[in-house]
Amino acid sequence: SLPYLDAVKISFIQDKQMEFLSFKKQKLDLLSSINSNIKDLIITRDGKLRDELKDQIRMEVIPYLNTEYLGFLVDPNVKKDIRGIGNDKNPFLNKDIRKAINYSIDREILIKYLRNNIGKPAYKGFIPPVMLGDAANEIEGYKFDPIKAQQHLAKAGYPNGKGLPEIVLYMSDISMDLCEGIQSQLKSAGFKVKLQKEQTSSMRKWMADSKLFFFYGQWIADYPDPETFLTVFWSKNPAPPNYTRFNNSKFDKLYNDALLVSDPEERKKIYVEMDKVMLNEAPMVPLYYDEIINFTQKNIHGLKVTPSKLLILKETKILN
Repeated sequence: SLPYLDAVKISFIQDKQMEFLSFKKQKLDLLSSINSNIKDLIITRDGKLRDELKDQIRMEVIPYLNTEYLGFLVDPNVKKDIRGIGNDKNPFLNKDIRKAINYSIDREILIKYLRNNIGKPAYKGFIPPVMLGDAANEIEGYKFDPIKAQQHLAKAGYPNGKGLPEIVLYMSDISMDLCEGIQSQLKSAGFKVKLQKEQTSSMRKWMADSKLFFFYGQWIADYPDPETFLTVFWSKNPAPPNYTRFNNSKFDKLYNDALLVSDPEERKKIYVEMDKVMLNEAPMVPLYYDEIINFTQKNIHGLKVTPSKLLILKETKILN
């Protein structure tokens, strides 16, 4: 009878290669997610389980309610003690610069070569499309377009990036590889980008205090409704979650309207319009919609994982 398991033991192994070795030796039943140090040992460039491991382990990939992004500080009232570009000039107040950066990034290349195709390029705004269903098709986001990038740079007064000051992208350890790829792509577009690696705790504090012009961020759903992603840009919210200090009256009105609508499909229509407003104003760069990748031993059955990355162990059993 349920439950089939007598107990669950969770191990915290800091060294990811040691963790993978323990998994290969069947000392662990589940390996949840992988980092850049070991990804090539398990999956191919196309995101498939390596042939030599297929007889031993099982791999599952499902959508994760997490959007990875680059954020811009867009509040013109914040001028002092900013890290990254002096104290009194924020180039990201210019919407054309923000759009130029959006068009300069080839998300497909980043996902393919730096994440082994785990994740989907964020072409549909900030809300993961899995939360909107068919309604997501109405959203047209940013795709790699060097011509449009140069058009926006010229419109901003910096043709080919000439005269644009060096910008500093703040990031943590876990996003280093991806940010190096972004740095290279932005350099090709005419941007001078310096990468500044910091501890995650320091990053969050500076983001909350509006001390960073340009930063790498992620937003994981707090609850299974698209609203959880749109709260990030509602002006009434402080940081967190509104790290960009985005303030737009049309967006706010739609947000308030959605609070009064009980029908889920009608709310989705409003959410789509809100995502469109946000994309047009470009307070951030949607990079990719994350995916959950789990590896289990072949004798583990009935294990389920939700898109919020919660384990469901009710029907999990071990068959020897």
